[in-house]
Amino acid sequence: MLFYVEIDTHYRHLLLVDDVITTVVTLNAYGNALLEQTTQKISVIVMAHA
Repeated sequence: MLFYVEIDTHYRHLLLVDDVITTVVTLNAYGNALLEQTTQKISVIVMAHA
């Protein structure tokens, strides 16, 4: 597990913002950690793709 969310978010919809995406590994790790909480939907905004 790359990331672990220690705080229970209680948010149904979260927005992740990333500056540059080269692979989706980091975003998947963030997303999976958040989905293990009560988060139901995750949207992603990326500024650039490498």
